Amino acid sequence: MLESSEFADLPREVVSATLHAWLVFVRSICVEWLVHESFSRSELRELCLGALFGALHAVGGDQRS
Repeated sequence: MLESSEFADLPREVVSATLHAWLVFVRSICVEWLVHESFSRSELRELCLGALFGALHAVGGDQRS
């Protein structure tokens, strides 16, 4: 999937580290959501996706749209 995305030219090591960190974030925020349910499932999904794309854009630098 990565190879068909706009992030295909990022070094695999960078993407791997970024995805690992994102998964830790997702696990943490999901536990928080399960305990408190202080936001909707839709908001949880958007937060997780936003964090993923934000992290990948950050490691991609200014060359990304």
